[in-house]
Amino acid sequence: RRRDLYTHVAVQVDPEEGATIDAGRARTYLESYFHGARVSLYWGSMEHFVKELAQAWGARR
Repeated sequence: RRRDLYTHVAVQVDPEEGATIDAGRARTYLESYFHGARVSLYWGSMEHFVKELAQAWGARR
């Protein structure tokens, strides 16, 4: 219940092609696993995420 009161950020290393047996299946599993927990997944680099976050934050000001 506490999770609903606060905003959280977490990092999950993106399964890279060749690093796992089936990267697509790993992504599907993670999306399925977090679906009911009201967790959004971002598939991109940390740098790109931070740029988008900064832009969104700036737009809210």
